[in-house]
Amino acid sequence: MEARAKATVRWRAGLHIRPATCIVKLLQKYTCDVKLMQDQAICNAKSVIQIISLGAECGTSLIIDARGEDSQKAVEALKAFFDDYEDEDALW
Repeated sequence: MEARAKATVRWRAGLHIRPATCIVKLLQKYTCDVKLMQDQAICNAKSVIQIISLGAECGTSLIIDARGEDSQKAVEALKAFFDDYEDEDALW
């Protein structure tokens, strides 16, 4: 199975260590492969280092792409994370 969605980085400091860590923790329960794509850059969304390497700033549009058995649920959860946590203080 495959699922895809668009998300926008909404944190003032961009996609930094705190939200990246939350993303990795969120995706640990899913068996599918999840990628984040920004322009030509692609990263493994289950790797903090790779997420940070995107250098996604506030306002950046990302594509969430998942492939595997529970891909739809993983994409929905990650999309909700980007939509629900506009204020980075809410992450902690």
